[in-house]
Amino acid sequence: MITEQEQLISNFKQTIELVKSNYLGLKEEKKALEQQVPELMEVIENQRKEMNSLKGIIENFQMAKAIEGTAESSQEAKIRVTKIVKEIDNCIALLNR
Repeated sequence: MITEQEQLISNFKQTIELVKSNYLGLKEEKKALEQQVPELMEVIENQRKEMNSLKGIIENFQMAKAIEGTAESSQEAKIRVTKIVKEIDNCIALLNR
């Protein structure tokens, strides 16, 4: 018959094996996730570039819409053109540094 101490030792060994198994599984999962990080960072960067490109297209479309519209829209177009010219000037200033 198994004594109480032997039963405790057996339970303890089982618990240690379970913890060890869980540790090894999590270690492998961590390794797999770490390998995905560069790929996901690239996806994020590509989506960020695409988003910026689409924002530019939207601004151009809005400017074209404003130019073809009413006098009120003409004022909006002038404001947008002025804004774009200022952004270009800022870019040129940064390049000249």
